[in-house]
Amino acid sequence: VNPTIILGASNWNQSSSAIFKRYASGFSFYSTGANGFVDVRDVVDALLKISDQRINQERFILVGENLTFRDLANKLTLAFGQAAPSKKASLWLTNLLWRFEKVRGFFFNIEPLITRETAKSARSTKFFSNKKALEKLGMQFRPIDKSIEVFAAFYKKTNV
Repeated sequence: VNPTIILGASNWNQSSSAIFKRYASGFSFYSTGANGFVDVRDVVDALLKISDQRINQERFILVGENLTFRDLANKLTLAFGQAAPSKKASLWLTNLLWRFEKVRGFFFNIEPLITRETAKSARSTKFFSNKKALEKLGMQFRPIDKSIEVFAAFYKKTNV
């Protein structure tokens, strides 16, 4: 499978889960790009369907919805009762942030929240089609709004 950006409950300091932590505290910046997003439970469902149907040597793009990063940020801040981000992260700011994160990661021996690659990705626009997964696997992707509600509630509950 080829999942787009996976949203789920995991280590809130790593990978795509870190975005929940970022917006839970009212982060005021958004980026200008767009990408596909998929619920981790949909990824598991697709893998189970592929296994059950014994499908081999095929690829499936897994995307629940294509969203701009601004729309995603708005949904996340809403889920956490925060104000929607109002400041566009410019090119120079994203370049500064990934460099700062690299230095911070080095000194504190932690994984940076933003890397050169994620900063570049946040400024690019990519849209994906889930047509094959819908038709061949019979997938029914969860709405990203509902996924965000579930994972934001879990984030609040675990209090990390």
